Amino acid sequence: AGGLSLAPPQREQATASTQAAPQIRCSSQAKSAAVRTADAQVESCISRCNASLAHWQCLTCKCRACAFCMHPPSPPSQPPPKAVVQRERLSLCSGFPDAAGLVCCTAGCGQSRKQCAETKDVCEGSRRGDLTTKANCCPSVIKAAHVVCTRKRGGVAPCVLPGDPQSPDPPSAPPPPP
Repeated sequence: AGGLSLAPPQREQATASTQAAPQIRCSSQAKSAAVRTADAQVESCISRCNASLAHWQCLTCKCRACAFCMHPPSPPSQPPPKAVVQRERLSLCSGFPDAAGLVCCTAGCGQSRKQCAETKDVCEGSRRGDLTTKANCCPSVIKAAHVVCTRKRGGVAPCVLPGDPQSPDPPSAPPPPP
């Protein structure tokens, strides 16, 4: 008595009143076909699982239930800030955007040579060349044409900028014309 005992510790046998942990079916994500074939069919945490080898052991069903493999779900991603979305939209414009950020006009519009606004010198007139000026520089005429600015088009003005500049949502394609 009082000495060390080399006998293995006694374990209680499971009884009908002891509930087993629920088994979760598992599909091995191991890269090796041999490991996938030999892997368990349910999530577990066997004694050979080691946290220092988690980068590959957590891919196997034999170790997936180990605490070092459990990751809390990541929070949903937040939409980008309005300033980022507006900057992305405006990057599609190779000319000058209007004040509302809705259309992209060709450079050199109107008497000021940089306007993109509903002004008399841009949106009115019946002289030769006024139709070209309206098509390139008048926001209401550009909107009516329904030509959307895209990277594929190279942001060539005149065009309508996609998305709503007031919305934090990323730019989206407008509905097709009727």
